[in-house]
Amino acid sequence: MTIADERSVVLPSDGHAEEDAAPSRGGPMLVDRTPRRRRSGGVIVVAGPDGAGKSSLCDAITSELFAGASVLRLHHRPGFFPYASRTKGPVTEPHAERAYPAPLSLLKILYVFCDFVAGWHLRIRPQTRSGGWVLLERGWWDLTVDPRRYRLRETPRLISFLGRFLPKPDLTVILEAPTGLLLQRKQELPGAELARQSRSWRSSVPGNARVVYLDASRPIQELVRTVDLELPRRPDLRPGRTGEERWLQLPGTKSLGWLLPRAPRRTSVSSLGLYQPVTVKGRVCWELARTAAAVGGFRLLPADRRLPKDVDPLLDHVPPGGTVAIAKTSHPARYLGLILDERGKPFAMAKIAADDASRRSLELEREALRGFGPLLSAPLSPPRVLGYEDGILLMEVVAWSHRSRPWRLPEEVAFALGRFNVAGRQGPAGTSGLAHGDFAPWNLMRTEAGWVLLDWEETAGGYPPFFDLFHYVVQAHALLGRPSRRDIAAGLAGDGWIGRSIRAYADGAGGDPSEARVRFHQYLSQSNERLDAADPAHRSALRARGRLRTLGT
Repeated sequence: MTIADERSVVLPSDGHAEEDAAPSRGGPMLVDRTPRRRRSGGVIVVAGPDGAGKSSLCDAITSELFAGASVLRLHHRPGFFPYASRTKGPVTEPHAERAYPAPLSLLKILYVFCDFVAGWHLRIRPQTRSGGWVLLERGWWDLTVDPRRYRLRETPRLISFLGRFLPKPDLTVILEAPTGLLLQRKQELPGAELARQSRSWRSSVPGNARVVYLDASRPIQELVRTVDLELPRRPDLRPGRTGEERWLQLPGTKSLGWLLPRAPRRTSVSSLGLYQPVTVKGRVCWELARTAAAVGGFRLLPADRRLPKDVDPLLDHVPPGGTVAIAKTSHPARYLGLILDERGKPFAMAKIAADDASRRSLELEREALRGFGPLLSAPLSPPRVLGYEDGILLMEVVAWSHRSRPWRLPEEVAFALGRFNVAGRQGPAGTSGLAHGDFAPWNLMRTEAGWVLLDWEETAGGYPPFFDLFHYVVQAHALLGRPSRRDIAAGLAGDGWIGRSIRAYADGAGGDPSEARVRFHQYLSQSNERLDAADPAHRSALRARGRLRTLGT
């Protein structure tokens, strides 16, 4: 049983993002498997100690991966500012010159930093915006690994500090090889120095960079294939532009919450459909974020352009010029995704599974939607599935409207739940039947046409009557604080909105509402067995059920 709320991707019906929400209105069909797309334009840094084969790998990438594309090859830095060198041709003794005095060493670091900043914006960015590629050998962090090559004093803290302000490449490839092999290829540095540099490359590049370490002793074609697989498949936000630093992370913590597009404004507003608020606090925060996005406020917040590698397969389904918004769910290996088209309109919603257990759950949900979804009766309906592949379930966007009291269950929905239970019943009235299994306020969406029910992985037969109704009430009580214990007690006695919902469910199922009290305690016992006291996410649910056990006894 899912206790923590895994909210599905939806869009509110009270905003402009609702227009043309259905992906069936033109655009590519989001079904099954398509070849992985590598977006055009990007920056690759190839680094490593002398003899690792940086130039050879760059040659192979240029000829095999980017054949026919515009490729700008750079060595160490963008080279926007002039740089005088005493050495003409290849450097055969990189450590022959003495280090500069400390003041001059500092000036050189600042000079190179300015060259990186200016060159990135005036040489590299125009190249990538036009769809071309940049291959940069060594790069900025080589200053930290091999300062003697650049005649610098040991200033790793300053270099690391300045490096934080530089734009990040799309991929940093660090070549590694046994010291003996490096010496066979080049004898310009002693073996001890090459070994030190190899170790230093493991710790010099910041942890938020996209880095791959490759064994340089492997065949060059194998290295090229690995680079191709590691290149991000991020979509562009606008035609002809890369997706660099365009995702905002909310909340601002190290753990992933939401990754939302920072621009353009319409896209930012639509991306907030990842979250459907069901509490007062959540609604206030959601509205504030929506207002900030509408006035362009997301542009002012720090950006994090990295998408989790686990969601890469979803990017194969993004239409040209579109983008995605990503949310991490309460499950360790599950994500929610919202695909937006080039105009910032919602294109499709997705569930993404990143491990075997989550993939099995997603397969169960797909089968439940296929087998049990048609058994729902109005005003309830399941989401429409657009496509499925291993690890990704694509569904139509649901245009929902806010509910002021989401913990309250409408009588017509309770009646439809009773009908659903009967549809899978295999015995006389009062025996087990169908249930959604995770029927909760955050999985029920009100639309203009009725109500859409999400998250079907727990759906099955064999559930006792009233299970879905009491799961809704108890989950709302445990996680939203409503209804109160007193309201639940009154409902079991036949009073209030809970009492009315019980009677409506019984009418739909052809049962007896007087059984509700017995079924309620049966539900508490059955649901308790599925909760793990060691899991912090389950503890509040267990405490709530403990408080409710004494009702009516």
